[in-house]
Amino acid sequence: MSSEERKTRDEKIMIRLTKEVKDDLTAIAQEMGISVSGLAAYVLGDYVRRTKWATKEVAVELVKSLVERANKEIPDDFIREVVSREVHASFSSRDR
Repeated sequence: MSSEERKTRDEKIMIRLTKEVKDDLTAIAQEMGISVSGLAAYVLGDYVRRTKWATKEVAVELVKSLVERANKEIPDDFIREVVSREVHASFSSRDR
């Protein structure tokens, strides 16, 4: 973790752990030569980053699937009509 990331870590939370998890976390932090709170912050931050990335990937795949399905099921002339109407409305609103 860079010193810049450490500077921005000023938010606090309180969590409750079992004694076993706290002891394991303490042992791992000691082996790594970092504080328990530093290790916990890293682990939580990493989890949040991975979860956000996975959520975005799922959303992207869902949108791709919907677009592919729409491309197969919606007639081209309907799409052209809607696009034409939206473009016309967009330019008409600029003229006002």
